[in-house]
Amino acid sequence: MCPAGSYCPDAGTKIPCPGGTFNDDDGGASVAACKACPAGTYGGAIGAKALADCAACVPGRFNPDAGSTSAAACAFCPAGTYGDEIGRAHV
Repeated sequence: MCPAGSYCPDAGTKIPCPGGTFNDDDGGASVAACKACPAGTYGGAIGAKALADCAACVPGRFNPDAGSTSAAACAFCPAGTYGDEIGRAHV
């Protein structure tokens, strides 16, 4: 059985989930088994096994896109605004 953090398109071939995704279930057969890190987060590591492996944007930044792979995806809040929560998906 294919372990969490990866998918196995055929017997004996284990492929880690790409950055920006995670797979918390065993038995994934295609890359579709890898779930995107949600908006407000990013995930740079390949082979992530849990939602907790997706890092939240820090206060003062936001990321409206799912599946981001680096902290650079977390944009600064526009001038004159500030978000004090972590993991903001929108301004």
